Amino acid sequence: MFPVTRPSSSAAAPLLASRIRNSPDNTIGPNAACFHGNELQKGATVKLSKDDCFELLQGKYEYSVYFSDTQSESPGTSTGKSSGNSMKSDTKDKTDKEERLNEGRKQVKSAKKRPLDSDGDDSDSGKEEEPESKKIKKETKPSEDDIDQKLAALQRKAEDAERKQKAKKLNEPNESKSLKASRMGEGGERTSPGVSKGNGNGDTSGGGSGGGAPAAGSGKPSTVEEWKEDGKLLVYKSVGVKAGSKVAGFDMDGTLITTSSGKVFAQNADDWKIIFSEVPGKLKKLHEGGYKIVIFTNQLGISKGKLSVKDFRRKLCNVQKKLGVPMQAFAATSGGVYRKPMTGMWEYFQSKGNDGITVDIKASIYVGDAAGRPADWTPKRKKDFSMSDRLFALNVGIPFKTPEEFFLGYKPAKFNMPAFDPTTVSTSTPLFHPPSTALPASVQEVVILVGFPASGKSTFVKNHVLPHKYVHVNRDTMGSWQKCVAACSSALCKGQSVVIDNTNADVDSRKRYVDCAKKANVQCRCFSFTTTFDHARHNEKFRQLTPAGKNHASIADMIFYTFRKNFVAPKKEEGYSEVVQVNFLPTFNNKDEEKLYKKFLLEK
Repeated sequence: MFPVTRPSSSAAAPLLASRIRNSPDNTIGPNAACFHGNELQKGATVKLSKDDCFELLQGKYEYSVYFSDTQSESPGTSTGKSSGNSMKSDTKDKTDKEERLNEGRKQVKSAKKRPLDSDGDDSDSGKEEEPESKKIKKETKPSEDDIDQKLAALQRKAEDAERKQKAKKLNEPNESKSLKASRMGEGGERTSPGVSKGNGNGDTSGGGSGGGAPAAGSGKPSTVEEWKEDGKLLVYKSVGVKAGSKVAGFDMDGTLITTSSGKVFAQNADDWKIIFSEVPGKLKKLHEGGYKIVIFTNQLGISKGKLSVKDFRRKLCNVQKKLGVPMQAFAATSGGVYRKPMTGMWEYFQSKGNDGITVDIKASIYVGDAAGRPADWTPKRKKDFSMSDRLFALNVGIPFKTPEEFFLGYKPAKFNMPAFDPTTVSTSTPLFHPPSTALPASVQEVVILVGFPASGKSTFVKNHVLPHKYVHVNRDTMGSWQKCVAACSSALCKGQSVVIDNTNADVDSRKRYVDCAKKANVQCRCFSFTTTFDHARHNEKFRQLTPAGKNHASIADMIFYTFRKNFVAPKKEEGYSEVVQVNFLPTFNNKDEEKLYKKFLLEK
């Protein structure tokens, strides 16, 4: 038996694809059909047994498709070798067949043609049949033999064309390996230069350049898919993407896609789906409006071994196909200057990824979900895990929206900015409070510093204390507080002044050195640094991004949290002659360092 399916899309059943050659795309299309006199509905499936007949109304013509064991003979003909019984059987079968054909023709003639719906499926239109006076008069129906002859001729023509095509390919010179490689997509899929591989729904409208010369402020579309790895940065460019002055930038996870599993973090490279149904259409409009679609994504999981580069590349290529528009993407695989909210990815894009075309910041936009929104910013929604996307946009100077605002039209939600704003740091603030504080003192003394790690204590000592011959006591270099106390006592016995360069968060840690001063009968002052928790963490991040960080071990966040938990503000009653407030005054080796320092470097 041979199955025949009335298709609902462009995939025709094997028998019909080989027998029906009149349709331009070798498909049945939205035409009425019946089997044994019964109309076939959309998506229906039947099986043809020997001498069964399938009736189809295709365009102006009516066709009969039937099953026969004899491949080389036309239905209804005889070889002359059959016995008398066989001839009687053939006559009876022919009579039955003709009855079914006549019954089927009546059913096909009475059936309405169904138009294609918006998805390419045929469906009932709901419209009344046109009056007979408005119908176009059909041509005289050809005979059954005429139809078979035409079908056979068309099939022979198609087979001849296929043979010629194969012969042409055999005679073509071999492509070079490099050319073949450049025309191969991810996973070995072949791509045509300048044309998208589509979104899985037959839509490749987003992949091409649209032809013609590049628009003003735009470059030529890429003809190959490209991947590049530059240190801790992965760079991707799909077919059809072109440089432009207008950029629509997007985060990826939580902005364009979300997990299909429903979990917070993707379980594997295939655990994703488009976050909102509006996303592909919105991106397509941006592309048609001359915007270059660019993804900027943090992918720390790659450096942590949770996701391989190979799997990430496959995931991103699949996302691009699903979205159906040309795009460029930058992925920061570790910490450092490329990780948002730092602007390394954007700077790389402008200097090396946009063909020298300057981006019109005001006409561009960046969309991301890490926006610093508190819990219940909309009912039953958790707070944002960070605000790296919003701060990234602030650092770049580009307008910003959340995915809900951009794709769904939500009103801007409330959000909390970081407690520390690096753009407000001044270098003209007085170093001390009170400003009249004397350094060095006119007498021998012990100066105890108090402050967060990276609050500026060691720099202060280097620039303002050591030039006055104070002995530097530091636990990082000496190893234990006992050695620090011993060094302090020894220096005091020699008549030297001492500076204690430790965090000294609580009363007990400070009391050790207050007691040393009392025992030596010398003055003790406390210099408390005003650098806050977030400011100190910002300083640490800045230090790691500059040459100074190469000679300084990184400080874990846990150290900052521990100091904040244990901190007790120093008071004069602890035994100090005075408590001095020390403000942080940054110094820079060049303009680039100053520019970096005044950006938001922390993710939250």
